[in-house]
Amino acid sequence: MKRLLITGASGFIGWNLCQLSTSEWEVYGTYFCNTLDITNVNMLSVYLTDIHTLKSLFIQIKTEAVIHTAAQSQPNVCQNNTQESHVINVKASCDIARLCADAKIPYIFTFTDLVFYGYNPP
Repeated sequence: MKRLLITGASGFIGWNLCQLSTSEWEVYGTYFCNTLDITNVNMLSVYLTDIHTLKSLFIQIKTEAVIHTAAQSQPNVCQNNTQESHVINVKASCDIARLCADAKIPYIFTFTDLVFYGYNPP
């Protein structure tokens, strides 16, 4: 069975994607601090801003596609911690995209208007 990595599995979009994907994929879901069990999903506690951890994760699970839904989406946290929010919302997203490109696997990136309004991207 093909392996799929879904970041942000403890969030609304990630959780639902995990549920929908298990019939055709071996699903690996990441979370940072909100631990949970999702039936037929291999849950992994991962800090996505650590590139070495990300590289190891890709090697360990041999993922064949990535859906990236993880983000710091709390507006107040983002506004009060712009540097930290940039690291998770921008840098980690770029790092994951780079790893997917290197592995020549599909990468789907999603966000809500709580992360990025759509006007004047960084």
